[in-house]
Amino acid sequence: MNPISLDLRTRIVQAVKHDKNTPEQAARRFIVSIASVYRFLQLNRDLNNLKPTKKPPNSRKISDEYAPTLHAQVQANNDATLEEHCQTWNKTTGVEVSIPTMQRALKRLQISIKKSDHAR
Repeated sequence: MNPISLDLRTRIVQAVKHDKNTPEQAARRFIVSIASVYRFLQLNRDLNNLKPTKKPPNSRKISDEYAPTLHAQVQANNDATLEEHCQTWNKTTGVEVSIPTMQRALKRLQISIKKSDHAR
């Protein structure tokens, strides 16, 4: 979701401060949540700045620098399930990951898990 524009943030704060609207009235008027109105008022009061801030990117639990480690783990135990790979990863690195996280990391690093017939 895109941040609310600086112009709209300014108009919301002006509506509350200068037009004597309540935050609830401003929220209804500009079709934003009441929490957003309060957040904009606090930003204006504390920082005197309403510019939207950039959200920092999410850090990966299995970053690309761990690719050799993950490759070695998969080669050592290629018949393991994703759940077993998660458990092994936790024992090896101390980082607990979920099955979807492991699946995304394997896909991103282009590591395929081949099951043998006796594992099915």
